[in-house]
Amino acid sequence: GFRGFWDATHPPVPLTKSMVDGINRQGGTILGTGRGGFDVDRTVEFLRRESVNQVFVIGGDGSHRAALALHERCRSEGLPCVVVGIPKTIDNDIKYFDKTFGFDTAVEAAVNAIECANVEARSVMNGVGIVKLMGRDSGFVARNATLSHSGVDACLLPEVPFDMTGPDGLLPWLAKHLQGHNHHALIVIAESAAQEHLPSTGTDATGHTTYADVGSWLKHQIEQDFKDRGVEGKVIYIDPSYTIRGIPANTGDNMLCTQLAQCAVEAAFAGYSGVSVGQLHGMFAIIPITLVVAGTKRVVPEGSLYQRMLERVSFRPNTAPSQ
Repeated sequence: GFRGFWDATHPPVPLTKSMVDGINRQGGTILGTGRGGFDVDRTVEFLRRESVNQVFVIGGDGSHRAALALHERCRSEGLPCVVVGIPKTIDNDIKYFDKTFGFDTAVEAAVNAIECANVEARSVMNGVGIVKLMGRDSGFVARNATLSHSGVDACLLPEVPFDMTGPDGLLPWLAKHLQGHNHHALIVIAESAAQEHLPSTGTDATGHTTYADVGSWLKHQIEQDFKDRGVEGKVIYIDPSYTIRGIPANTGDNMLCTQLAQCAVEAAFAGYSGVSVGQLHGMFAIIPITLVVAGTKRVVPEGSLYQRMLERVSFRPNTAPSQ
């Protein structure tokens, strides 16, 4: 991460051709990553001392905010260095860009996790499989994985509040669903969903909101409902988490990554700074980081993909919880 600019225990890594050969077939990062650690003063000092004239910042909205601060400091101090952002997050929540690097791979891995829960839920009487998927503030991974897997019965996203009880509640729906659907159910929930029922736990090192384990909470709610109604059932909870993040990129993401890298280098050599590169309406574009960090891209419930997904599931969370 940014500590590489100033932390002596994390010195810069020269990227020789032999060193990067084949890294597109590996998971993770050879440079290392971390939350926080950005220090604009020490970073600029490093750039000046080492005569660096191009900086490429790879990451999500937090990384882009740091890139913007670095760009502005370089401009104010007259440092001849351009700063270009490259959107990389499995959450796919970077504003304006069609898709971020890592998203397709995450969805593909998520579908495999969903199928594992599906197999387990079908193996027992009143089996309920729950899969919690990453998506800090947006439910794109959960939505697309649900759309891809034909067996999901309910998909819960942060963009769409839902009731737990009452005529449109999740628990009454589940009780009825288990009676008539071969006695099993499959639920996908994004990690930041159900915040109308479960408060956040604070913020992390980068200032992002942190959430309680909504998957464990939902599992407890369903198990308690089984107990209250005297119903035999089993809840299988799977949190694939870093098993999704840590795998090698698939072919689609490899292609996207190559094109992003080429566009970023071309933008830097053209003299652009304080910008990010990515796909916009199917075409690669250069967008000011000020626009990129102005908000968070979220699932649009009225959008076609979400509506298509609703056609594949039987629970429709279209009502806000009663106050």
